[in-house]
Amino acid sequence: MKVSIVLPVYNGDETLRECLSAIAKIDYPKKDFELIVVNDGSKDKSHEIIEEFIKKSKGGLTVKYINLKKNVGRIKARLAGVEAANFDNLLFIDHRGRVHEDIINKIEEKDYQPIVGNLYQNKRESLIGNFFYVLRRIIYYPYWGEDFEDVYITKENFDQIAKGFCPFFCKRDLLVRNIPKEKGKNVSDDTLIFSNIVKEKKILKTSECKVEYSERNIGEGFFGHLFHRGPRFVHFYFPKNLKYKLMILLLAISPIAFMVGMAMVIVLPFLAYIVLGILLSGGVLLSLKYKLSFLDILVFAVLSPIILSVFALGICKGLVLKILGSLSS
Repeated sequence: MKVSIVLPVYNGDETLRECLSAIAKIDYPKKDFELIVVNDGSKDKSHEIIEEFIKKSKGGLTVKYINLKKNVGRIKARLAGVEAANFDNLLFIDHRGRVHEDIINKIEEKDYQPIVGNLYQNKRESLIGNFFYVLRRIIYYPYWGEDFEDVYITKENFDQIAKGFCPFFCKRDLLVRNIPKEKGKNVSDDTLIFSNIVKEKKILKTSECKVEYSERNIGEGFFGHLFHRGPRFVHFYFPKNLKYKLMILLLAISPIAFMVGMAMVIVLPFLAYIVLGILLSGGVLLSLKYKLSFLDILVFAVLSPIILSVFALGICKGLVLKILGSLSS
C-alpha cells in the first residue's frame, strides 16, 4: 500500500517539530509513503521549521512543501495537499498530533477505508488538556480514550462518536466527491465532510491507529481558536432540528445564567450550600459513570465557566451570521 500523508499547518511552531519528527519515524518503507506539508499562511516560525525538516530528510522520506502566501482555511489547505499527492490513499494529520510509528501498518491491517483513528490525549499534560479530556469522555463515552472497541460511524450514531481529520484515512475519490460547496472559515468543514461520507459509506472508528494530541494552552491562541469554533458549531448543528436549536440557544445565554446564579448566591448565601451539594453529587455521579478521578472533575468544574463563556461568545457570533445570512438570502 502506498500512502500520501497530508499535513496542513497554520501557526504550528509550538508542536510542529515533534509532529514532523514522529512522521519521519513511521515504521513503513519510505518508498511507500510521502509527506505533503501545506503551510496555510502561517505568521510564526512554521516555515523555518518545515524548511529545516526538509533539509534533514533529504535521501530519506519524500517531502513536498506547499507554502501558501495567505491563510485560506483548513479545507482549502487540505485540498491543496490532496491535489499534490502522488497516491490515492490519503492520511490526514494535524500539526498538534504525534503519530505512533505503527499507524500505517495498523491501517493496512484493517483493510478498510474510510477510517477515523484515535486522537487521544495525555490528560496530565496541562489543565486545559485535562478539561477537554473530561469533556470528550463525557460526550463520547465509551469511544474516547487510549483504547476502545472498533465501531462504525453511521447516520444514526453520528453525533455520539468523536471524529476529525487527525488521523483520517480515505481514498482520494471518496473525499473529493464529498467536499461541501461552502468552504468559508466559519463553515464546519470537517463535520460536513464526514456527514456527507456516511450517507455513502460507514466510517470505521478505531483506537488502534493512534495519534497523541497536545491541546492548545492559554497563550497559544487558545481563546481565539475556541471562539472561532462557535460559528462552525452553529453552522452545522443549528439547521438540524429543534433539540439542537435549543441546545445552541442555551449555550448562548449560559454566561448570563452563570452570572445571575452567582449574584443570587451573593444575595442569598444559603444557596451556596445547595449549589455545592448539587455540584458534589453531580461530580460523584460523573466520576463513577465515566471512570474519572475526583481531580478530573474538579479541574473540569473550575474551568467550565471560563471556557464555556468564550465558546458561548463564538456561538453568539454564529447566530448573528446565521441571521444575517437568512436576511440576505
